[in-house]
Amino acid sequence: LQDQKGYMWFATWDGLNKFDGRHFSVYKGEAGDPNGFTNNRLNNLVEDHRGYLWIITNDFEVYRFNPIDEKMRKMSYSPNKNDVVINQPVRQIEIIDDDNICILTLTGCYIANISKDGPINNLKYYSQENGLLAGDDVRAVMKDKEENLWFLTEKGITFYKKDTSSPQHYFHQNLNETAFSSFLETSTLIYFGAENGQLWSFNKKSSAFNLESVKSASTI
Repeated sequence: LQDQKGYMWFATWDGLNKFDGRHFSVYKGEAGDPNGFTNNRLNNLVEDHRGYLWIITNDFEVYRFNPIDEKMRKMSYSPNKNDVVINQPVRQIEIIDDDNICILTLTGCYIANISKDGPINNLKYYSQENGLLAGDDVRAVMKDKEENLWFLTEKGITFYKKDTSSPQHYFHQNLNETAFSSFLETSTLIYFGAENGQLWSFNKKSSAFNLESVKSASTI
């Protein structure tokens, strides 16, 4: 990964490596550090819009690294017992916008809200059990041009209108749940790809879904 300042970062099987054009720096977990890597084998690395690095290790933990002060935060740990922490195995990280990061787990996901100066304002868990998602296998997350939030799951779509906290579930009826995994937005429509060759379009003006004709039996 090349960050916003041009440095190269590598998620390796033996720690996080930074290359400044001449030298390498290596960051590993240290004994006794509650925020350090518990496993130095790194599986994924992304940069958010504020320049922080988000790292997934081979033991499904997620970390947030500040390249400026070189401090690590383990997202499953907090010295404050009342803080929300990530207690689910993490599989993927999605950057939603400047202020929000989606952390996909094996069961649901977390949304981390980031303030302009860096601290995490809020960490909220979304799952089927707490009613905030149609299904626990989140396959894609998108924020549309109107700043509404969409979650595509194995049991339908969950929609959050801008500045609201109440979910609306689509294709989530009993015995008629549909798995979705892809999307494409235009000025007037949002296309959602699903299993069994289904392609649905969502009309932004009428808020209606329409099944498009696609000659395919594969997942779109």
